[in-house]
Amino acid sequence: LCPDCGRRPPDTPESVRPPPGPARKPAPGVFRVADLAGREEELRAMFVDGETGLIQSLVSDARGGSPMAVARLAPARTSDESHHGYGRCDDFPAARATAMVEALERIAGIHPRARRTTVVAAYADVADRALDPRTLGLYPDDRYDLPGFWFAPFDPAREISWVWGYSFGRDAPLLVPESYVYYGPRSDPGLAYESSNGCAAGGCAAEAVLYGLLEVAERDAVLATWYARMPMSPVDLESARDRRIPMIAERLRHRLGYDVEAYVTAMEQGVPVFWVMAVDPAGDPERPKAVCGSAAHLEPEHALRRALVELGPTLEGQLDRYDPARAARLAADSDLVRVLEDHPMLYGHRGAYDRLAFLPAAGPRLALTDIPGWPARDDLTADLAELARRYLDSGMDVIAVDTTSPEMEAAQLHSAKVIVPGAVPITFGHRHRRTHGLPRLLSRPRLLGHRAEDLRPDQLNPFPHPFP
Repeated sequence: LCPDCGRRPPDTPESVRPPPGPARKPAPGVFRVADLAGREEELRAMFVDGETGLIQSLVSDARGGSPMAVARLAPARTSDESHHGYGRCDDFPAARATAMVEALERIAGIHPRARRTTVVAAYADVADRALDPRTLGLYPDDRYDLPGFWFAPFDPAREISWVWGYSFGRDAPLLVPESYVYYGPRSDPGLAYESSNGCAAGGCAAEAVLYGLLEVAERDAVLATWYARMPMSPVDLESARDRRIPMIAERLRHRLGYDVEAYVTAMEQGVPVFWVMAVDPAGDPERPKAVCGSAAHLEPEHALRRALVELGPTLEGQLDRYDPARAARLAADSDLVRVLEDHPMLYGHRGAYDRLAFLPAAGPRLALTDIPGWPARDDLTADLAELARRYLDSGMDVIAVDTTSPEMEAAQLHSAKVIVPGAVPITFGHRHRRTHGLPRLLSRPRLLGHRAEDLRPDQLNPFPHPFP
């Protein structure tokens, strides 16, 4: 995207609009407008080539007993392993198609590709039409003094780059810091660590925004639970109507020797979010003690199955790379947790397992049939409107930025970055955690009935989170 000969149109408020509808679904209980698995060969022909493709290679294998695929971007595109596309599904065609679409979503989220950023301004000069960055969680002042800490303190008078998004709360365009939307390397220090959290792709704009919002809901729920050490309800896997759910857990127990626990929580919006955990009952010090995962979806059993399908490959990957000596060092010094891979490595160590003790290991288990389902609708835009309304009713805005790249547009796909001010974002590297300036994180345990009073900041969980 050459600044001289590139032909990207300018990013303007006039280009921002709510996701258009209708977006008809194949059935009320299906939350995609089309099945990706049937597009595998088409997407492969468009994007995969070892010499010239956006995607350099596409490989698939059974990891943890589940089909998994990796769509690797060319080295010129990224050197970060987390920027490749990963697909974990019930069958290989779906896994490969999902991996390719996720790779395209990653490319679209690294830097702006469809529009040229035009607004460079101080927050003080655009505050009436801009998101206040402080509502997204920044850092306490002393964090900026850490050696090698890349980010700069927020200064309302300092000029930064902004992009336009759609605010569901205002029903109007809203400026958002570019560094919160696009998470690729920058020449200037951003305001905070940002990742692909809230980024999603879909067959239409509403689908992309819906799944971006579900990812925000997932990370917000499990991280608020972690930092506030809130209780969760253990789930009876045998109560599932979808018999694949207990079968996946049994497969991990039979093949890899791990017990599987699942817990469910729902924040005030009522989205079912599952925290799943594989635990080594033998306590072999050469094997990871615990591996965690999570997922959210409007349909509870779909969310749980997705969490378990992703847990298997994650567990097998940890078994392959687990280093007991390194895990011990991470457990002894949280500041050594610097990258994504360090978080699950840490909780492989037996000495860190006690940090998960707030999750109940015994007692009554909740039947999946007791978890409220989602109202049946034929239109995905109606599902998105309902979920966004629940956030607005709880005092939280939903902001969607269209990140659809020319490549995704050519494939008739859409992508979006969804931001919910006040939600807890996922970060990797313990020094990058963003819990400062999020009053909802401190009040949520009280409002959900777990405490009589708000938490103080010094009462938050001081340890790195366990999620990959």
